[in-house]
This record gives sequence, structure tokens and C-alpha cells, in this order.
Amino acid sequence: MRRRFSLYTILMAIFSIVCLVAGVWNYFSERQFLAVAELDTGTITDYELHVRNDGKAEYCPRIEFTTKGGEPVAVRGSICPNEPDESMIGTTEQVYYDPANPKAYEEKDAFTGYNGLIFGLIGAVFFGLLAVAPMVSGMVRSGRKPAAHAQMNDLMRQDAERYRRNRRYAERSRAGQNTESAEDAELARLEQQEEELRKKIDERKGQQDQ
Repeated sequence: MRRRFSLYTILMAIFSIVCLVAGVWNYFSERQFLAVAELDTGTITDYELHVRNDGKAEYCPRIEFTTKGGEPVAVRGSICPNEPDESMIGTTEQVYYDPANPKAYEEKDAFTGYNGLIFGLIGAVFFGLLAVAPMVSGMVRSGRKPAAHAQMNDLMRQDAERYRRNRRYAERSRAGQNTESAEDAELARLEQQEEELRKKIDERKGQQDQ
């Protein structure tokens, strides 16, 4: 049976594809950047106030390093807590930077080169699950309907069988009552005849005695 896809399912499928495409594109962009990037060690020297687009304030670490050409560079770290973490000041971070544009940088971590791809795959799976959830739910409901109908049919058959049994019992009861009524009437008629015969015999005996 053909199923029509709802607007919700189509939108979730589109979001899933967009996330997948964006993740793959980001992966190749990162690989291209890392192919020319230099790796250097920077130092967290301070925390600077940063106001996000949603209006919330956060404090981002200021990372300073020197390029191989001797140019001092200061960049903003990506992990920005609500309050400055004084214990992190003086610690070091490894940073990838573009020699032609040191302000283009990326902090090194265990997933460097794959961050965009990972987030893209997570988004694609998430929206993909949202897209197929209504169809899976519909198939589950469809699978349950035959069982529900079968159960309903069983109950109806049981009710019909009980009705037929009760009806047969009622008919037998009525037939038994009718038989007993006929027997009682016949017995009463015979008793009446016997009484009339006894009266006649007594009358004749009285006439003979006279």
C-alpha cells in the first residue's frame, strides 16, 4: 500500500541531508586547512568578556603564540565558561594556524580534522530518526490492528456462543414447563372423573338399600 509522506517527514529528511552535506563539506575544508597549517604552542594569558548573539555573556581564554616568522598572535579560545577560570591562566594549548593568515586557526584536540564531520553525522542521524519515526509508528499501529481485530472477533464469537447456549436453555426450560402443565391438567381431569364416578356408585348403593 502506498503511503503519502507528510510535510513534517519531508522537512526532517531535508534537514538530515543538509547536515550530512555540511558535515562532509566541513571535513574536506578542515583537511584542506590542515594540509597547509602550522602547529604551534600557545599560552592562555587571560580571559576576555565575550557577548554572544543571544545576549548572554561568557569569558573566552586569550591564547597567545608566536609564528615561525616571529609574528606575535593572540586568538580567542573556543571553550568559554560563564566565569573566568583563573587556574587555566599560564597553561598551554596547541594551535594550528594558517601561515598566510595566522588569525585563521584551530585548536588541536583528539578530533581535530573530524569535528565538522562528526557534528554533521550526528545532525543527519538525529533528523533522520525524526523523519522515520512517524512511519515506524504507523507501521507498528498497522501491525497491531489485525491482532486487535482478531481479539475483537474472538470476543464476538464468544458472546454469540453464550447467547445461543442461553437461548437453547430458555427454550428447553419453556418446553419442560409446558410438559409439566399438560401433565397436571390431565391428572386433574382424571381425578375429577374419579370423583364423579365415586358419586354415581354411592347414589346407586343408596337406591338399592331403599
